[in-house]
Amino acid sequence: MVKKYSIIFPTYDPENKKSDMTKRAFDSVKQYAELPHEIILVKDVKGYSNAINEGLHKSTGDYIIIASDDIEIQEPYLQKLTKDNAIVSWRFVPFYMTGELVPDGSLYGFSRETYEKMGDMDTRYVGGYGCDEVDHFFAGKDNGVEFASTALDRKST
Repeated sequence: MVKKYSIIFPTYDPENKKSDMTKRAFDSVKQYAELPHEIILVKDVKGYSNAINEGLHKSTGDYIIIASDDIEIQEPYLQKLTKDNAIVSWRFVPFYMTGELVPDGSLYGFSRETYEKMGDMDTRYVGGYGCDEVDHFFAGKDNGVEFASTALDRKST
């Protein structure tokens, strides 16, 4: 059975200052999506966590990819960012409060079953605390989800 991917693409640009960057990022997400997929474009008007949750609720795929609007993907990525019972990112970064290595939130993926273990993002972080993704990752980890990374060619725009 062919797996379907849901790609959530949250975008935040209230002053329309980064439209070229967002277009390049969106075009790369479309260009390098090598397997059956849907793209869910979510405008971030109520905060990042709310935008991601909106995308998660609309998603129908077996696997979910979250791609930020400030990256350009350089190669096929869907299969690389998916592993059962894991959150897979293109690299790990240290969480600034503890130093623990966590997936990079600019481009990561997980299965529908993993999402069911993690639940929605906590919207209490809407005020810009910068911890929404990390809190979401730890919610998964607390429920037996592992962190994984993969080699992937991408760049920040």
